Amino acid sequence: SLHIDGLGIHADKAIVNLNLWVTPDEANRNASSGGLVVWTHEPSPGSSFAFYNSRDNAARLKAQLDELNATRVVVPYRCNRAVIFNSQFFHATDRFDFAPGFKNHRINFTLLFGRAGG
Repeated sequence: SLHIDGLGIHADKAIVNLNLWVTPDEANRNASSGGLVVWTHEPSPGSSFAFYNSRDNAARLKAQLDELNATRVVVPYRCNRAVIFNSQFFHATDRFDFAPGFKNHRINFTLLFGRAGG
């Protein structure tokens, strides 16, 4: 299935992306998931920001990335882990299964630095 909990496949107009996770590891019921998926591929020059940031286009983007044999990197969730990467690479929240309850909500801080193309 192409359904991804959290943010679907997209790219940002920043230069650097920093994701920081702060929910305790014990809340994550699957230690191999819950983090981030990054494809080492950027949108084509001139492509529409609205297109590659729309959930409606996730299946098409996934198919394009597969067709291009784009490298897919899965970063598992760990509390206090910071992931720093090229913000223009396609990326998505990995599927996650956290325990129920407010204290177990998956909390992610995303900081974007710089402005791509400017």
